[in-house]
Amino acid sequence: DAYVVAYNKETGELVWKSPTLGSLGYSTPVIRTLCGVDQAVMVTAGDVGVSGVSVEDGSVLWQYKNWHCKIPIPYATALPDDRLFITGGYGAGSAMIQLRLIDGKFAVTELYKTDECGSQIQQPILFGDHLYVNSNSNEREDGLMCLTLDGKVKWKTRDSRIKWFSTTFERGPLLLADGLIFDLDGKKGTLHLIEPSPDEYKELAQAPMLSGKQIWSPMALSQGKLVIRSQNEMKCLDVKNP
Repeated sequence: DAYVVAYNKETGELVWKSPTLGSLGYSTPVIRTLCGVDQAVMVTAGDVGVSGVSVEDGSVLWQYKNWHCKIPIPYATALPDDRLFITGGYGAGSAMIQLRLIDGKFAVTELYKTDECGSQIQQPILFGDHLYVNSNSNEREDGLMCLTLDGKVKWKTRDSRIKWFSTTFERGPLLLADGLIFDLDGKKGTLHLIEPSPDEYKELAQAPMLSGKQIWSPMALSQGKLVIRSQNEMKCLDVKNP
């Protein structure tokens, strides 16, 4: 009977709950400041799409209903100028919206939608003024993709014409650290180190690390130690710059 709820972290007491706004998925609410207002942004299955919920009382501040994903997993990626990038698998594709506060009410503008890019599981990365997305899902794999903020594809690593340039990464995780991208192949378990560039795919190194399949779990990085795992093993790698 609720969509997003807030609890007192010391006592567990329910502080507020929002109205029911859609079907369940795997996406998590994230706190963002949009147009100067703190809010929980939530991606949902069903007809609602994306909503902004007041962190003060759980009221619904705005909704964007022109994008649908039957099983949403990535949360909305915040961009400069009160923009949000939304992506999903299962044919959902991606969209970018912009929020405005006009006379005390939120207005949502759709800047674009595209079916050229869609990440079923992993979170997109914003670096500079480009997005880097593992555009892979059940229905197709385009690999790691570089997008301009207006939705134009600069490059992608899936290219059937060039054998060595056809790494898809399947639905493996990616992570940004010190201006470099770690991308773990979800099918092969190979870890790739990539320099983000809008001009071309720039791989610096790769190494086989894990065995198994469905290597989709997010990576974790702390003090130069990178933790990666598959369904049957976990490793901690020292990736500090020597």
